[in-house]
Amino acid sequence: MFFVAVGAAFFVGCASLPPGWDEYKSAMKCHFQGKDKECDQDYEKAIEKNDKLQGVHASYGTHLLKRGEVQPAQEQFKKEIENHPVSETSVNLAFKNVKHPDSTVSALRKTSGGK
Repeated sequence: MFFVAVGAAFFVGCASLPPGWDEYKSAMKCHFQGKDKECDQDYEKAIEKNDKLQGVHASYGTHLLKRGEVQPAQEQFKKEIENHPVSETSVNLAFKNVKHPDSTVSALRKTSGGK
């Protein structure tokens, strides 16, 4: 019985979400609802709570880029890549998708070996 209780406590502790996740989730929901500038506050809160939260800078950058705010978007993309180098391909695709929507399919084909 002791091992079951310890195991349950371990899994509950592992299942907790990283700091900033709730704000990030709220920002993404806001973004997909098309609320535009109303979402900035949630993105900024998420980043304030956890600057290393994977995806938050890329998502915020995409949000800013869709509004035409290229320089702040590039800063967010740069932070995402600095924090998570593995995100570089997705960040590049997001940037190309907003600037040149037709390029996403061809970029995906290049990264997947032309399939």
